Amino acid sequence: MNQSEATLRAELLDKKTALVNGVHAINAELSAVKNKINSSGHLPKEEYRKLCSRQSALIADKNSLESQLHLTKAELSKLADRAHASKPSNGESAPIVRELVALRQKYQEFAADGTRVSSMRKMAAEFVLELNPLIKGAIRLAAKEKESES
Repeated sequence: MNQSEATLRAELLDKKTALVNGVHAINAELSAVKNKINSSGHLPKEEYRKLCSRQSALIADKNSLESQLHLTKAELSKLADRAHASKPSNGESAPIVRELVALRQKYQEFAADGTRVSSMRKMAAEFVLELNPLIKGAIRLAAKEKESES
């Protein structure tokens, strides 16, 4: 990993941390609003509307942050994949690893595509999760092959 990739990775990790903290803060505020709505008994109509409006705005903000978080995680994964792909490997499994990584990236992008049906995005995300152990296993196999050749 060169200097610019290390810098980019650090920036992405900082962004990820900020997004996660933002989601946690919104969840806390959502919980407080929900408690006010549910535990206050009968609320005046105007106050109830304000709380519901605030709740809707918080949910929209949370969804936006989660979307950005997903994209940031995908960028971090892409960066890690590039770092793994740039390492020299003489093993036969190296082309397989590259193909699996490309397949994972394709389905990560599909899962992040907001224009797709949610069930298809979920299926693509689950497929990505199933691919990760395969990729790690293939990388370990390539490393073992390389060690045995040395």
